[in-house]
Amino acid sequence: MPSDRQRPGAFEYSRDRYLWRIGRAPKQITKQGKPVDSPFYDSAIFVVHGIGEQKDTETAAAMRWGIEDALGLVELTDLNPKTDDWTLPAPYINDGHWAEYADLTTFEDDIGPDLEQLTARQLQFFTEAWQSRTRGWFRSWFWMVTQGAKLVIHGSWSKKLFYVLVTIVIGSLMLLAAFWPTTRKFLVTYANDARLYMEPKGDIEHEIVNLIDRRVLRGFLSTIGLTPDFEALEPYQGALIGGKQRAFKKVTWVAHSLGTVISFNVIGDILHKCRDIRQAQGGDLTDPCPKVEPVEQALHRFITLGSPLDKICFLYQANKRDKSSCNSVLRRWPEEYLPDGDLDLRKLAGCLPCDTRQDSWWTNIFYGSDPISGPLDTIERFLDIDKKTPLIQNVSTLGLRIPVASHTAYWADTDAVSKVIAQTFQGYTKSVWYGFIRAEQTYNPRVLFHRAWPERLHGALSAFGLFWMLIALIALIVAGWIHRATIWPIIKDFL
Repeated sequence: MPSDRQRPGAFEYSRDRYLWRIGRAPKQITKQGKPVDSPFYDSAIFVVHGIGEQKDTETAAAMRWGIEDALGLVELTDLNPKTDDWTLPAPYINDGHWAEYADLTTFEDDIGPDLEQLTARQLQFFTEAWQSRTRGWFRSWFWMVTQGAKLVIHGSWSKKLFYVLVTIVIGSLMLLAAFWPTTRKFLVTYANDARLYMEPKGDIEHEIVNLIDRRVLRGFLSTIGLTPDFEALEPYQGALIGGKQRAFKKVTWVAHSLGTVISFNVIGDILHKCRDIRQAQGGDLTDPCPKVEPVEQALHRFITLGSPLDKICFLYQANKRDKSSCNSVLRRWPEEYLPDGDLDLRKLAGCLPCDTRQDSWWTNIFYGSDPISGPLDTIERFLDIDKKTPLIQNVSTLGLRIPVASHTAYWADTDAVSKVIAQTFQGYTKSVWYGFIRAEQTYNPRVLFHRAWPERLHGALSAFGLFWMLIALIALIVAGWIHRATIWPIIKDFL
């Protein structure tokens, strides 16, 4: 549908018309005819990526593309066209980048004193030793197949076929990829990320995992203008907007895939530190504590995309029958911050009272065709949360997605991203979905998400997609063997 607004001419162009960077957003806006401070400089998004060879700011840029497309779907709240005239800008996005862990020198902020004590030859030695721990493709393949076998053996009967297909398809693809140097890089830079974080071996790998967690923690705290010790950052160390340092008051934490596992642990660490500081000051735990309150309130919302947290919780718990048993990967959160605790996260973030169908502190978004993700029910049992007061809202968008490949589609999903925008600028926007409209209603706010896919349907859809992937894989191998004289040169040139 063409826009009613005419495109401005060369002499009519205003630099403030297009808010392509947050620094162009007005310092004040009018809401219901009254001037108020702009909310855009208090709210930010913090993104944590999953596996892969992402560069710093790459994930933030990918989300920005999704935000650009989603802004048109987001309805403004309490906007009076006669008195209010302002445009919703894209929020500030900070990247919790951790992918370059294979480079020892990228952790200089945390291991600087160790590096300073090394000679040039010693630095070369430890750099080689550090990198060699992140390059083993066979370890990654064997680990992936082993995890699939665990899911098949210990998983419920309703999911065994699904897990068998997942293991065969992923294991076969990874093994085939190892035959060529170009595709073998996938095993080194992608699959090894998950293996290393879940099952680190030796001092170097354990150190890398700890430093990954600390790097993500630094990224979040820098967004709100603090150091890992909750002290104010020095000038020009935090977020700079228009040449001025900004400390955001509310942060929507968005994580994808393996990044949701890292984020889960880091958020737990932050909450433990907040609780310890509160306890150290004596008195009642809920007494005012200026040092930690900005951190607690900054944890505005948590949104997970394509999260494998339930599978990690299941695979690495000490007792497979006891969902709340000790876990070798995931760290528990302090009970004081869980629902109905003295420091209920939902209350601190302004999420109570709220309609849990529309708003929640933790929103888990997954596709029915994404075998990596799914509803996060086990996590709530792991955290010992009462079913009557859930912390997590499991939701799915209605759009059909390509099986398996859908795992990488979240950043560009305008429905999902509009949910992120609405959570970030809560009170100024509401998320909408333009697909399902009841004919008898003249006006319908049209909720973005419908009820989450039932778990069995989710498994069936993913298994169906994996089954056809397996058939295609077998057909490709057979065709390649029969016609190897004609097909192999083409594949070789492509690689």
